[in-house]
Amino acid sequence: MPATKSATDTRRGILQAASQVIKEYSVMALTLDAVSRTAGVSKGGLLYHFPHKEALIEGMLRQYFSDFDVRLTLLLKQEQNNTPGRWLRAYVKACFSEQPSDVSLITAGLAAVASSPQLLHIAREEYAIWQQRAVEDGITPQTAMLVMQATDGIWFSETFGLQIDDAALRLEMMEILLRLIEENRS
Repeated sequence: MPATKSATDTRRGILQAASQVIKEYSVMALTLDAVSRTAGVSKGGLLYHFPHKEALIEGMLRQYFSDFDVRLTLLLKQEQNNTPGRWLRAYVKACFSEQPSDVSLITAGLAAVASSPQLLHIAREEYAIWQQRAVEDGITPQTAMLVMQATDGIWFSETFGLQIDDAALRLEMMEILLRLIEENRS
């Protein structure tokens, strides 16, 4: 008897299919029919999980942030408790540890937000929490914001394929950001 997919596996497969449709064709090609075909599920099955296109786009964004928070939590556990800059170090490492497959949902989600800009509130809410944690992390607020903005700029460049393909330079940039955290404890 073949194993059946769980609802979580089906949802994740649908979200990956939506990302694939956007990456291969365009945001304009993101239709429920295209996603159900790509995911290999019936349109009724897709509608069970995502009753409309906006719910699908929202699901893509929320899944990305959920996955990122899991990675961030794992990295936080590796940091020494109550050390100034602990959260921000984990954030930098989480951003730099992302692989192209990790960012496919957010790339597609951000592209899809072009058709539903009201969904940007999801990213704004999450980012506001991250900024607050960075500023309250025991290093100077200016350094916290500088490190976070630089990290995000590097992440953005990589997400959209704008970076210089130099692994050694990338590692050096991460080390500089981590050093800035250590050198600027409040």
